[in-house]
Amino acid sequence: MSYCRRSARHQALLRGLIQGPVVVAAVLSALVLAVAPAQAATLNGINTPQGCGTVTASSGDYLSLIARRVGTTSEALAETNHLANPDQLQAGQSLVVCPRVITSTVTPHATQMPNTGMITPQMESAPGTDWAGEPCHSDVYATGPIYMWKIPPGCYAGVYWVNPSHYVARSGFGWCNWWPEVLHPGNPNILQGTRHSRPIPGAVVVFAPGEQGASAGGHYGEVVAVLGNGWILISEMNNSWRGAGYGRVNYRYVYEDAGVTYIY
Repeated sequence: MSYCRRSARHQALLRGLIQGPVVVAAVLSALVLAVAPAQAATLNGINTPQGCGTVTASSGDYLSLIARRVGTTSEALAETNHLANPDQLQAGQSLVVCPRVITSTVTPHATQMPNTGMITPQMESAPGTDWAGEPCHSDVYATGPIYMWKIPPGCYAGVYWVNPSHYVARSGFGWCNWWPEVLHPGNPNILQGTRHSRPIPGAVVVFAPGEQGASAGGHYGEVVAVLGNGWILISEMNNSWRGAGYGRVNYRYVYEDAGVTYIY
């Protein structure tokens, strides 16, 4: 479920959308990353905060392989777990996995996504999009068939805490509207822009209430890639899927329909 700040301003912005069908999808356990959620506890002498999880190393596993599997980095795993020698893992060893914190300073960056086969070559990005603000930078947007609630590959499978001090100042940190607002630093009124029915990379995606996991107040996100056959990859904040939520950014596939519009 996605949640947005329910101020009068943002409720007004969401009015007038065509309400599409509510999509109810069962997430098969085989599609979910094998990370067990953990409450606040201590594991291997490490204080595990609520919202983190654990993963168990299998025979033949090495740190970078586990990191790719759970959508983080080997450096983050080594630091979190205080590993003196990251190259020596034991089968059955439990590792703490937490959402990554974005520590790099975000500055205005190129407005074009990499030109790959997953984006129509002549398709340009929305002007003024700060791509450096995205936690994940990869040109592998999908592998195999795409379907609702499929976990994207590579770093797009991660759930990320972001530091608001690394972005342009906007009110409402943690809510869904904050995310596209800070990814368009030169346009503080981006959510009031013209809405279109065709997605392009870098556009703000607007979900009608109840549309594809949106709450009764609607939802906002950001188009990362247009994948064809009606599917797009988005980033978003404050969606509860896979342990994301308030103040966290995740990526997921959504499809084009009447209840979804795009601002650019």
